Amino acid sequence: MSYILIVGVYSCFHFTTLEEYYLGTLILPIFNGVSDGAALILFFCISTLILGSNTWATPFIDGTWLSPSLPMLTYGQVIALAIGFTNIFVSFKK
Repeated sequence: MSYILIVGVYSCFHFTTLEEYYLGTLILPIFNGVSDGAALILFFCISTLILGSNTWATPFIDGTWLSPSLPMLTYGQVIALAIGFTNIFVSFKK
């Protein structure tokens, strides 16, 4: 789960760096993927340190709406889906 989060945050940083290269300026809103993503990675790393890595594999919600072969979604899968949907909406916003 943490790899998906890290790739998502680093991709935000990569694309904002490309934006700066091609536009000549770095335009970051108040809430952005670069600084907020770094804070999110730090939060998940500290919570994993405190709670243990098995926390992310704990069943959380019924997943049959997503796929009939997926009876339960874990905490890690729910967070990964939320980050994926957020990245999709941010991409369409630009």
